[in-house]
Amino acid sequence: MLKRVFQTAMALGLGQMLQILGQWCLPPVFLASYGVDGFASWLLLTAAVSHLNTLDFGLQTFLINELTLLRQRGEMDRFQSLQSVGLRLSLGLMSLGCVFCLGVWLIPVERWMRASLSTGIKGALCLLGLQMLGLILFGQMSGLFRVMGHPRLGAHWQNAQRAVNLGVTAMLAWSGKSFWMIAAGQLISLAGVFLSMMVVLSRAFPEALPRWGRWDRNEALRMTRQSAFFGLFSINQLLVFQLPLILLAQFGDATAVVTFSTARTLFSSARQISNVALAALSPELTRLMGLRDRAGLARAYQWAEPLLYGLSLMGGAVVFVLSPAVVGFWLRRPELFQPGFFALMFAASLCMQVKELKLYFQHATNEHVRTAAFTTATYALMLLWGPLALLFGGSSSLIAGWIATEIVQGLFIHRCNSRLMGANGRLEWMSTMKMWSACGAVSLFFSSPIAETVTLNRMEQWGAALSFCLLAGVCVFLLFRGPHFLRELWRRFRPTPIPATTTFLHLQ
Repeated sequence: MLKRVFQTAMALGLGQMLQILGQWCLPPVFLASYGVDGFASWLLLTAAVSHLNTLDFGLQTFLINELTLLRQRGEMDRFQSLQSVGLRLSLGLMSLGCVFCLGVWLIPVERWMRASLSTGIKGALCLLGLQMLGLILFGQMSGLFRVMGHPRLGAHWQNAQRAVNLGVTAMLAWSGKSFWMIAAGQLISLAGVFLSMMVVLSRAFPEALPRWGRWDRNEALRMTRQSAFFGLFSINQLLVFQLPLILLAQFGDATAVVTFSTARTLFSSARQISNVALAALSPELTRLMGLRDRAGLARAYQWAEPLLYGLSLMGGAVVFVLSPAVVGFWLRRPELFQPGFFALMFAASLCMQVKELKLYFQHATNEHVRTAAFTTATYALMLLWGPLALLFGGSSSLIAGWIATEIVQGLFIHRCNSRLMGANGRLEWMSTMKMWSACGAVSLFFSSPIAETVTLNRMEQWGAALSFCLLAGVCVFLLFRGPHFLRELWRRFRPTPIPATTTFLHLQ
C-alpha cells in the first residue's frame, strides 16, 4: 500500500509543479504579447467560464468512489449500471453548459472589452467554455484508472493534459495570436489527449469503459442527492476563504483585507504539501472500504495521522517563521506582517489541516453526508457571528471564531470516523492533542521573537528563520514518533538478502 501511495503522491506532486509553472510562466508571456489591457481581458474571459466546472457539483467524486467500492466487492452488474447512469448525467450537465456557451453570441461582450481587443472575443469565450465542459468528461474518464487500481496512471494523463495545454497556450500567446485561436488550440489539445487516453484505457481495461444502455432512475436520483452533498464542500471554500474578505472590507479597512489575503496565501501554500499526500492516500482508503476492511482503515488512520500532522506542523511553522522576510521581500511592505494576526492565521491553518485529514476518511468512502451538512452549517454560523466579532474585537476575533469552528468540526468528524471503523473504531486522541498543543505553543510563545526579526537585515532574517526551522524540524520529528516510523519503513522496504546457497538457476 505504501508503495502505491508514494507513486500516486509523486504523480500528483508533478501536477502541482505544472500548475505552479503555468502560474509563473504565462503572465510574462501574455504581458509581453498583449500588454496589461490584453492580459486583463484574458483573465476576465477565463474567470467568466471558470464557474462551469461547478456543474459537476461532486458527481465525479461520488461516482469514482462508488465504482471503486463496487469493483472491489465484485458487484459488476451494478458497476455497469452506475457507469451508464453517471455518463448520462455528465453528458446532460455538459449539454446545459453548451447552451450557456452558445448563448454568449447573444450577449454584447464587446461592450465590456476594449475595442482593440474585441475581435474574436465571443469565439474565445465560447471555446473556453467548451474546454471547461470537456474537462468534466476528461476528469471522469481519467478517474477510471483509479477505479481499476492504478490512480497514478490517471494522474499522469491529467499531467499530460496540463503540460500540453501549457505548451500550446505559451506558444500561441508568444506568437501574438488572437484569443479565439488560443482557446481553439487549448480545446484541440484537450481533445487529442482525451482520445489518446481512451485508446489506452480501452486496450488496458476494456471492462472499465462506460456503457450507454443501462439506465436506472432511482440510481440517478440517489447519485444526484449524494453528489449534492459533495457540492457543499465547494460551498465551504467560498464560506471560509472568500466571504471573510467581504466582511473585512465592510467592517474593517483595506489593510485588514490585504493582511488576511496575504496570510491566507502563505499558509495555503504550506497546506498544499499535505493535501498532495492526502489525495494520494484517498484511492487506498476507497479500496479498503470496498473490501470492507475496516481494520485496514483503522491502521491507515493510525499511520497517516501522526505523519501528516508532523508534516503540516513543520510546513506551517516554516511559513510562520519566514513570514516577516517573505512579506518584506515579496510585497515590499514589511508592515503587513502583524505578529498576533499571523499567529492566529497559523493556528487556524493547522486546525483546518487536522479537520481535513479526518474528513478525507469520510470523503474517500462516500460517508460524507453528515460531515458535509455539519461543516457547512458551522461555517455559516461562524459568518453570522463575524460582523459582531469585527465590530467589538476586530479581525483577530473573527480568526479566533474560525479556529473554534475548526476545532468543533474536528471533534465531530473524529466521532464520525470512529463509527466508520466499526469494532476497530477506538481511535486515539493523543496525536490530535499533540497537534493542537504544539499549535497553541508556537502561536503564543514564538510570535514575539519572530516579530523581533523584522528589525534585522535581510541576511540575518533568513539566518534566524532557517535556524528556527531546523529546531522545529527536530522537535516535530521527536513529537510525532519519527524514529518509530523510520524503523518501520526500513523494515518494510529494506532489500531482502539473497542466501549464500542460492544459485543462478534458483533466481530464474
